[in-house]
Amino acid sequence: MAENEHGGDSNTVREKMSFKEWLENYFYHYKWHTIVALVIVFAIVICSVQMCDKTSYDLHVMYAGSTDIRMTSVKEGDISEYQKLLSGIRPYTSDADGDGNVNINLLNLYMPSAEEIKEIEKDENNEVNLSLIAQNNELFKQNIQYGDYYVCFISEHLFLKHTEGESIVRFAPIAPYAEENGSAKYVNEYGIYLSSLPIYEKPGFNLLGEDTVLCIRRVDYISGSFDKDDSISVFKHSEAFLRSLISAK
Repeated sequence: MAENEHGGDSNTVREKMSFKEWLENYFYHYKWHTIVALVIVFAIVICSVQMCDKTSYDLHVMYAGSTDIRMTSVKEGDISEYQKLLSGIRPYTSDADGDGNVNINLLNLYMPSAEEIKEIEKDENNEVNLSLIAQNNELFKQNIQYGDYYVCFISEHLFLKHTEGESIVRFAPIAPYAEENGSAKYVNEYGIYLSSLPIYEKPGFNLLGEDTVLCIRRVDYISGSFDKDDSISVFKHSEAFLRSLISAK
């Protein structure tokens, strides 16, 4: 039997594989192992990125009503109406989580009344996005029942619909928060007109309709859906924000 120069059996010497051949051989034996490993790594990367990018909000505020608060700016170099309202809100709240930033989650729901929709549609150049309004209506119903959106700016027609003739009112009496402000004009026991407060003259707030009602949801607990202590903390911070708005000069 012939031997190679290193003394080994020539029949046992393997030829060096190319990278392509090695890759094909590897995937032949380990294809599914590799696929599973890549899926796991991809999932970990995505979750890590999402966790890093997740904003910790200090305050949750909801607007629902007839004012179409634009999310984009009309003029180049200007900021949107949405950003103007956010900027108006920011000085009246604080850094609740202590991360050095004041982050506000503003839910913006355009919900004109049926009469307002008819008036808009009289102009053939205007089109009302009824699908969006229906979607916003569902979001509004959900968020006045539970969640972190306690302080609300709501058009009068919506507010009255959900406070008068209802067996369960989702809003808290407003008097304890407004008792030191003699100028506050009450809609009913659950809300006051934003336009009756000095804050209404401030940039951002003055974008909202004169019939906008300032109110606060009751703090409710849904068993198993969230931590009670966290909910109380969010509610108390919302109360402090509401008081600062009403007392602003």
